[in-house]
Amino acid sequence: MLRGDADVVAARLRDSAELDALHLDLRLGVTAAALRVDAREIVLADTTTVGYDDVVLATGAAPRMLPGIVLDGVHALRTLDDCIALRDRLGPGVRVIVVGAGFIGLEVAASARSHGADVTVVDVLPAPLSRVLDESIGAAVQALHQVNGVSFRLGVGVAAVE
Repeated sequence: MLRGDADVVAARLRDSAELDALHLDLRLGVTAAALRVDAREIVLADTTTVGYDDVVLATGAAPRMLPGIVLDGVHALRTLDDCIALRDRLGPGVRVIVVGAGFIGLEVAASARSHGADVTVVDVLPAPLSRVLDESIGAAVQALHQVNGVSFRLGVGVAAVE
């Protein structure tokens, strides 16, 4: 989607029929307020109780934003709208700084390069993907990105965005 070679439909992992076939009790946009392990129940924010045989806690993640950053051209990538807004800004010669060398940051870097943007990835860790993979794997991933024109500034944080 961010590369521009797929439409909105491709961003959806499953359509309604595929989800129905999984026999899920899928409740999007609902907050789980409590987990009653002994009773094998989840209490939702509206006090509805849902029983379970097995439970998976998939809490997601929130992007770490730099304090006070609300500037034109600064993007967080969490939603489809975020993706479209970022994609619409990419093009040859556009300078992109990606803060974070995790999976999402590296995908953004590769996608931005595919649009011809000049890309630099910045991360406080010594190698890409260091939080989840061995540094030697991160170094190999970094080398692949560098062959494709991505620059890296590792072991440094971001002091300010102006």
